[in-house]
Amino acid sequence: MGQRHETCTGNHAGCSGQHRARRLLAHREEIANRIERVVEEETQNWGVEIISVKLQNIELPEDMKRVIARQAEAEREKRAVIIKSEGELTAAANLDKAVQQMSNRALYLRTLASLEDISYDPSNTIVFAIPLDITRGEIFGLTALAKSRTITRQNEKKTETREKQNV
Repeated sequence: MGQRHETCTGNHAGCSGQHRARRLLAHREEIANRIERVVEEETQNWGVEIISVKLQNIELPEDMKRVIARQAEAEREKRAVIIKSEGELTAAANLDKAVQQMSNRALYLRTLASLEDISYDPSNTIVFAIPLDITRGEIFGLTALAKSRTITRQNEKKTETREKQNV
């Protein structure tokens, strides 16, 4: 009986050796079925009937456990990066939609409101890296507005002067 047990154990090792360690845990049922077939073949001449084979405990070497743990951690990190990038992509798409719907002035006011929100804490030091084209457009727009008002006032004064001269 001892010799037969060793034979079955040897065949069992062959069955499980065909699977990678991480798949070993996932395919317990399949491995148990293969072991059952091997044991049935070895014991059929003895008149022994095998009812079932169940893998209750699988002991892996420590180095294999570390490898599996590293793979699982890498897989979790990969999923986290994917989820984060999908979130950033969705946020960018939503921001793009908002920008398309908002006028430049509304967008500028929104930026100012955001700046006001983050400036409440006096312990914060805030450095703004604002592209020049954004501020240049607003500055030039305000400059043009100021020039047009100045010209309008000058024209009004000229008109008043002419009216006074005509009277």
